[in-house]
Amino acid sequence: MSEEYRIPARIIALAMSVSALLHAEGTASVAGWTRDLSDERVEVRLAAAEALSHLRGGLDDALPTLVKALRDPAPDVRTDAGLALLSCGEKGRAPLLEALKDPDPGVRTSVLAALQSCPDLSPKMAPLLIEIFRAEHGEARAYAAYCLAHVAKAAVDAIPDLTEGVLAEDQVVAENCLFAIAAIGPVAHAALPTVVRVMSRSPEALGGLAARALSRLGPDGTEALLAALRSEDTRVRAAASIGLESADPSVIARLLEALASERGDARARIAHALTRMDDLPADAAPALVRALADEGDARLRAELEGALARLGPHASAAVPRLIEVVHDPAAADRVAALSALETIAPRDPRVVDAALEAYGESTPRLSRRRSPTGWFRRRLRSSASRNFCTGWHATHGRRWTSSASC
Repeated sequence: MSEEYRIPARIIALAMSVSALLHAEGTASVAGWTRDLSDERVEVRLAAAEALSHLRGGLDDALPTLVKALRDPAPDVRTDAGLALLSCGEKGRAPLLEALKDPDPGVRTSVLAALQSCPDLSPKMAPLLIEIFRAEHGEARAYAAYCLAHVAKAAVDAIPDLTEGVLAEDQVVAENCLFAIAAIGPVAHAALPTVVRVMSRSPEALGGLAARALSRLGPDGTEALLAALRSEDTRVRAAASIGLESADPSVIARLLEALASERGDARARIAHALTRMDDLPADAAPALVRALADEGDARLRAELEGALARLGPHASAAVPRLIEVVHDPAAADRVAALSALETIAPRDPRVVDAALEAYGESTPRLSRRRSPTGWFRRRLRSSASRNFCTGWHATHGRRWTSSASC
């Protein structure tokens, strides 16, 4: 598709779509865009197809023309017509399934490109998508793999083919196969050795995606990621860390166990993963508190303090150790400890006293976000004995005055 019409057509389509949203009576516009789909000028057809693809419903009268547009010479017109048909419910999806059997590979590719944007594909499509994945090449194969991720529960028969696709020379095909394997989950356990190999051999290109796929393959996938943290290749360790961050909350107990047994960089990466994980449970607090009590590395302590901060009052047992860190002028993680205290026990007099004693009038701004109640900052600022409205920004080291911050 030549650039001479691509850019203006996209701009026109956007303007037309906005116009549709601004006008309550959209029937005339839909009729006009439907008519433009048969225009001899490709830029007009592209603009009309894109505008229709942004609408949600009200396209019943346009169905015959949209079906015809699935075989337009321009690939983008075909894809946008497919997207418009998807918004028409079952009436629009039936023609798309028929178009997947079209002898023209370009038509099949465009339809697959539209289908991949629909997360609620019918599981009944799985056999056809598996057949297409096995038969197609290039873009069509990549789109088919992505569509299989949307019908993951019904795509079990595709696991051997997706495992083979992970090793494809086409990186997009390999990426989408990893995405599909992750969506299928522990049932795709047979793909684990291949995914581990890909993470180890192509850490920069596919390492993160392979690690995320491993995080969805059950306990053995978690063990593979923990083993990768001990790799001599820093890129492999970084990829494994990404995988652990996106792991299911069910593996948190195993990560806490590994936190107690691992050492060095592996332990730091596990702590970092715990800091970044969603839905960190309150029962993780005792293990994190024990790890903090025994840790002498300030960098790792800062990661643990970040995880404890996410637990809020559930991590109250860590308060004495955090206060100890705040009092240590040589500790590189003093601000991280103070920030954790702000979240865990903002109203605890010991915390306020520790901050005042450690920093005095230079009490750092504890975090970039505003405290839920603001009480802790107000308590520091309203001390009867000192003016605590003068301090410094912990991140940038800039001075801020009472007139600017109070």
